[in-house]
Amino acid sequence: MRYWLKWLLLVATPCVALSAVSEERAAVNLNAYSQIEIDRPVATVWPYIVDTNSWKPERRLTHRSGPVGQVGEVLAIVGPTGKVWFLVENVELVANQRRTIKMYDPDGKLLGFATWKLQATGDHTLIEYEIHGESLVAAAQAGQPGGKSVAEQEREGYAVNKKRIDVEFAALKRLLEAK
Repeated sequence: MRYWLKWLLLVATPCVALSAVSEERAAVNLNAYSQIEIDRPVATVWPYIVDTNSWKPERRLTHRSGPVGQVGEVLAIVGPTGKVWFLVENVELVANQRRTIKMYDPDGKLLGFATWKLQATGDHTLIEYEIHGESLVAAAQAGQPGGKSVAEQEREGYAVNKKRIDVEFAALKRLLEAK
């Protein structure tokens, strides 16, 4: 019985400590969602989901490693100065249905995930896009007087991301429907 008690204390104590730490963890959730219907079949739209460079000019991806256009491919989003803003990795590719990417900073810290879902609606394609990310906030900064609350930062982040996604989707729609 003592052996199990010692084992339980050894295992449970760090779990309780980690649980307490995670409750104090302050993060700004950077989530957004949008959708668009495009007057083209899924098979025409899919290549543009796998390679977004023709319709996302501000967020051009450059190949870094892994198999091109497949799960495991790592791409970089590079700013105007040549500095890598963040990396993305294809973690799910279901042809003509879904692409999920993992986003992380150059040091490897996970930033979040984004998913495009495609659904055929006759000869049209409905694209849904979801992004789920976060930015950690130093505990000392969370709720500081004069600063923005986490909730305010989340609302602003949603609005900025939603606007960007809608502009990008409009560009994709114009590009595809002009063909």
